[in-house]
Amino acid sequence: MQFLVPQYIQVKERIIGPLTLIQFLWIGGAIGLAILLFPFLYLGLWLFLATIIVSTAAALSLIEINGKPLFKIAGYALKYYWNPQVYLWKREISEEEFVLPEVKIKKIKKELKKQTALIHLREKILIQQSIPIRIKKPKPVYQVYRKITGEREVARRVDYP
Repeated sequence: MQFLVPQYIQVKERIIGPLTLIQFLWIGGAIGLAILLFPFLYLGLWLFLATIIVSTAAALSLIEINGKPLFKIAGYALKYYWNPQVYLWKREISEEEFVLPEVKIKKIKKELKKQTALIHLREKILIQQSIPIRIKKPKPVYQVYRKITGEREVARRVDYP
């Protein structure tokens, strides 16, 4: 059984002529804006602004750099220049840092005493248990199974927890 695998998944569908839907909307919106400006401006000024608006929209919709449309790259550039460029690291202060230093020192001393006591206790236990502990490994379990051909064979059984 054979299946057809689509090969051109990354290609965008062309809706209107050689334009995708987004490209058509960019250029159509710019032309619509230019038409809306016509009654309010003199002919020379309207031609100048309409040329700028439509050519900018065409450039933003048609030009791609490294597979990304120009309007996304322009958005990234505006975001980069709009946000501040100085990064300051401000550490969050916890409630424990507001405690007086003497109280902190007492707490640290108590914790150190507990830790040293535990270490000494561990060393004593290890010294007293100088007899090596042997851990018994489970014996391998073998099982007889039957192949598809009907032959019987012995194999090691492995049970995973």
